[in-house]
Amino acid sequence: MPNPRSFMLSKFFLYNKKIELFSLTLVLFFLHGCSSVELDQNKEVPALPEEWQFQHNAKQVDDNWLANFTSKSDNQHLTVLLNEAIEANQSIRSQAYLLDIAQQNLIIAKSNFWPSLDASFDASRSSSSGNSFSLEAQLSYELDIWGALSDAERQAKLSYLQTKAELEEARLQLAGDVIIAYANASRAFQRTELAAQQVQNSSNSLDIIERGYQAGLNESLDVYLARNELNSDKSTLATNQQTLLESVRALERLLGRYPNGQLEVAQVLNLPDVDVAVGLPSELVTRKPALQASWLELMAQDAALAIAHKARFPSVNLAASGGPSSDSLSDLLSTSAAWSLVGGISAPIFNAGKLKANEEIELLTLKRLEESYLDTVLNALLEVENTLSAEASLIERYEATVKAEENAKFANKLSFEQYQAGLVTYTTVLEAQARLIAAQNNLIDIKTDLIANRVQLHVALGGGINLYAPIQEL
Repeated sequence: MPNPRSFMLSKFFLYNKKIELFSLTLVLFFLHGCSSVELDQNKEVPALPEEWQFQHNAKQVDDNWLANFTSKSDNQHLTVLLNEAIEANQSIRSQAYLLDIAQQNLIIAKSNFWPSLDASFDASRSSSSGNSFSLEAQLSYELDIWGALSDAERQAKLSYLQTKAELEEARLQLAGDVIIAYANASRAFQRTELAAQQVQNSSNSLDIIERGYQAGLNESLDVYLARNELNSDKSTLATNQQTLLESVRALERLLGRYPNGQLEVAQVLNLPDVDVAVGLPSELVTRKPALQASWLELMAQDAALAIAHKARFPSVNLAASGGPSSDSLSDLLSTSAAWSLVGGISAPIFNAGKLKANEEIELLTLKRLEESYLDTVLNALLEVENTLSAEASLIERYEATVKAEENAKFANKLSFEQYQAGLVTYTTVLEAQARLIAAQNNLIDIKTDLIANRVQLHVALGGGINLYAPIQEL
């Protein structure tokens, strides 16, 4: 006598084959409606140039660009901060959970290819029939005759890869933000040190002028001017100290810390003295994670359009159920089981245009994402072009400011010597000091802007920094 379980399974798969043969006729009937919808092929897309307008080194983009900003000891300090930010920054951690969610959605999409098995237990009591107990197992399976399940898996896979690319872009952007924030905090530290030195210089000058006034060599106006200059420098120092505190707090927040303003930022980043390798404009599309994410989003939407298109066609479902029933709970498992096998085909007949409208929504969304992708690519190219041209401008300003600082130092020293010799008024000394302070602050600002612009260029080019472990593959 054949095994009842083997007999039921053989019946199930035989019935499955019959349904597949019948479904094949439906596939041939509806096949003309499964052709993919193409986007406008006549759309004018701006051609990518062969090289950047401000051409630099066209070699492959360097991923180890962090060393260009620091010495060997400072590099270790900055590397520690970057790793801390990538591990502890709350925004990055939140983005990482989105990747975990996308991975679970992919698992769900893959599970649709497997049969679904459910079990149920029922117990009832009535005055006419008494007690009744039943145990039932239900097996259901949907045939992927149109490939809709495959499209759903493809959409989930592309969405996962999109989220992964977005996380990589967020990490790269965070690394750039940390370096720029550190440079800004270092700028504030240098300006504070410069202001403190100027307060000391003004205090020394006031002491010299007051002693000269007491000796009858200086006028009272010089004393008042010197006192005014000292108070003004103290005000500038207080302002710079507050700016430093806020800059350090901003850096600490990027690191995921509480912003208590205690982080040490005395180390000054080096001004990059090497020509950055920028590659070619055409390489940016495949290298920058943000552009990869935008493209993957477009491809995932293409799969969503296919799913909406195929939702308008019939679906074939197979179901098998079986289990014992008994008047006694103790005899339930020893009672012979009854089974049933059902195959069904369901097709949408009338839904007032709902499915067609859903498909049209997905198509319009696809076209919108296509425009969004092109916009993202052009904006990425714009960012690179702007940072390249800005660097050329900043270098010219830096070289001119270095010369201005040298001249201001000489003029400041000469003016004070001439004042002590009685050749010029103290107003001339104050003007020379103001020019020197402005030149020194401008030099600090331009050096910081050059560093920030170079970091932005590396981020815009999509160059990594090889500090953290790569995101796990599926």
